[in-house]
Amino acid sequence: MGRPCIRAVVRNVIESVKPTTKEYQTVMNETESLLTRRFYERFGGKPQVSLWAPGRVNLIGEHTDYNDGYVLPIAIGRRIYAAGAASGNDTVTIVSGNIKGEVVFDINRIEPSGDWGDYARGIVAKTRREQRPLAGFNAFFLGNLPIGAGVSSSAAMEVVVCYLLQKLFGYSIPPAGAALLCQQAEHEFAGTRCGIMDQFVSVMGLEGKALFLDCRTLEFKHVPLSLGDYSLVACDSRVERGLATSEYNRRRAECEQGVRILAQRFEGVRALRDVSLSQLEECSTLVEPTIFRRCRHVVTENARVLEAIEAMRTGNVEKFGRLMNTSHDSLKDDYEVSCAQLDLLVNTARSVRGVLGSRLTGAGFGGSTINLVHNSAIDLFQNTLTEAYLKAFDTVPRFFECVASNGAEHAR
Repeated sequence: MGRPCIRAVVRNVIESVKPTTKEYQTVMNETESLLTRRFYERFGGKPQVSLWAPGRVNLIGEHTDYNDGYVLPIAIGRRIYAAGAASGNDTVTIVSGNIKGEVVFDINRIEPSGDWGDYARGIVAKTRREQRPLAGFNAFFLGNLPIGAGVSSSAAMEVVVCYLLQKLFGYSIPPAGAALLCQQAEHEFAGTRCGIMDQFVSVMGLEGKALFLDCRTLEFKHVPLSLGDYSLVACDSRVERGLATSEYNRRRAECEQGVRILAQRFEGVRALRDVSLSQLEECSTLVEPTIFRRCRHVVTENARVLEAIEAMRTGNVEKFGRLMNTSHDSLKDDYEVSCAQLDLLVNTARSVRGVLGSRLTGAGFGGSTINLVHNSAIDLFQNTLTEAYLKAFDTVPRFFECVASNGAEHAR
């Protein structure tokens, strides 16, 4: 039998990326009901608490957070839900409806194991080290947040466990402190030297707003997300990333190498956040070409974030789209964290009438693109990308609208 017509496949696999409010609320209610039922089936009782933490999409400001720079993410309506209850002993048992296998460990003996449970282990270990109230517990997780899609399922897991412990054992951590605890846990237990952005927006996101965050001072403000007749649509390449592998940490080391050289030339340079483009260009002969390109991306990306804030303030969605495009080009050429799949999705999106901007979102090496699409062009956008991607890679990408939503601080 021959291969089915691509257009027929496209029609059959694409889901609507703009569910109605009623449909969205129905999904949430069904998820929470299923979560309670699955907890009861596994642990034989009702959960004491249930809550959620969202993933995120970064609109612009990529690989700037660990360089003390600026970012502009949103928390999205895709979440990890958790139900939990104290176990009555020192044993933690966690189960996921999305990942096979249970994780069991003793709170008195916690070591990284290289599996998905390390995100929970890290939070429990950090909590114990800070001498907060803690005992064993049982937890069941469900999520509609794609794993490995560049929308920070890892940070959502860390944040939901952090808030689960607070509710179970009766203590409270200030929001910024909770984000920092989660970041440190990922450093120590997952091996990824991530910045603070993902955890911070998962805690502090606000419905209808983007989060402008200064990653050095942790000062932030919520910026109204005024896109007019345009929507933010993510396209998941289904290429999973390995953030804990060498490339992510290598980029951070390359930036640090550049800072050491620049600090010898210019007073007060602690991070690339402190460097202007003219200063960097003045030192172009002092640093290796690769290091120069890495630094140039971060310096120009910080400037793009500030420009994007102004574009959003004035309602200039066309300029915002252009900044998204320039950001991706910099990530591809200077920072070299794109891949063939992401580039095809971005280039194809830019060819669609009604798409103002397209870029990779997250650390790169796979994951998703984020696209600024006119509402009237969403169907054409999905069909065009799916047809091109299926033809090139024999894989169907996954689409979902990204609506700025509340962070875990607002969980019930």
